[in-house]
Amino acid sequence: MLIWQACEIFYFFAVWMHLANFFVTAGDPDWVYALAIVVRVMGQLYLMAMVVRDILRPWHDPVRQDGLSDDPLGGVLDEGVDAESGVDDEGDSASGVDERRAAVDAESQDLEGDPLYAS
Repeated sequence: MLIWQACEIFYFFAVWMHLANFFVTAGDPDWVYALAIVVRVMGQLYLMAMVVRDILRPWHDPVRQDGLSDDPLGGVLDEGVDAESGVDDEGDSASGVDERRAAVDAESQDLEGDPLYAS
């Protein structure tokens, strides 16, 4: 989040400096403004990649670090139909919970060295 915020702040100041002709005289190409556009787009792409990463691999999401819990700030939608409780209709523990938990742990350990998924 801080990377995206820094890109937006840089872009904000570059736009106002461009409008004030601070870096160059009027009519000349403003390379700082062009750089600010590129930095802003890269920051937005980074933010989108982090959102998609947290959707596809929720154990990287700081809110859901165990990879199995539902959204604690979900309000009335917390533990909704999209969440798997791990308990069947009779109240017994579902048989696949341990296998899913083991699969999540194994996959998260495989990705720890991957720089795209580094936290």
